Amino acid sequence: MKNWKLLFYSLTALGIYFLFDKSPLFDGLLQKLEKANSTYAIGYYILIKIGGWFLLLFGTLGILMFLYYLIKTKD
Repeated sequence: MKNWKLLFYSLTALGIYFLFDKSPLFDGLLQKLEKANSTYAIGYYILIKIGGWFLLLFGTLGILMFLYYLIKTKD
């Protein structure tokens, strides 16, 4: 049962990443942050980009771990 939770969390993380990646509303927000000359805007932009990479990394590693546990318990 623990492995199914891992699969659920990793698929949720990937879903959120792709939702933000393909969302026109989110792209507009990133473009506004790029054009702003504020130090806070640069920090928010970097934080959003790092968060997106974290979601992508967690999602892919979670799926790989799920497949590893699935193959390991099958033998």
